Amino acid sequence: MLQDNQEPWLQVTLLDTLPPAALDRILQGRFAARPAKSLEFSLVGLINKRLIPVILKEAGVPDTKRPVAGVTTAERQRIVNQLTNWRFGIRGTKSWSSAQVTAGGIDTGGVNPDTMESNLVDGLYFAGEVLDIDGCCGGFNLQWAWSSGYVAGQAAGSGLA
Repeated sequence: MLQDNQEPWLQVTLLDTLPPAALDRILQGRFAARPAKSLEFSLVGLINKRLIPVILKEAGVPDTKRPVAGVTTAERQRIVNQLTNWRFGIRGTKSWSSAQVTAGGIDTGGVNPDTMESNLVDGLYFAGEVLDIDGCCGGFNLQWAWSSGYVAGQAAGSGLA
């Protein structure tokens, strides 16, 4: 896309199991339950706390320390949008010398591919680059991390193993 002078963008959905309306109701409930709590702190437990300042900045909410009682409906809607439809433009790539790859890890022969559970230790699950799997740059390693993490999480959480 960059080669064709198009403007590529990336969309990130941080809370993909909640429709925006449901997330908005959750935020309203959190804000109403503890109106004196800071906006930043009120999102702890909902998303990774390192992402909170970034999300709030992207949502156009500069004062993250103010009480949630002062958050406007428009600000709350922008926060919901950032959590469910965060978009940003891609300006380019770094040089080949910045490329990264990780190789090595747990031998995949010792892992059940249907559950990602260790064949040696019951209840021990592996996902992502901790396993001896690597791929070309371009999102393959990320996709593997997400997919294997999903499989391991589902198996661990549902007792499939």
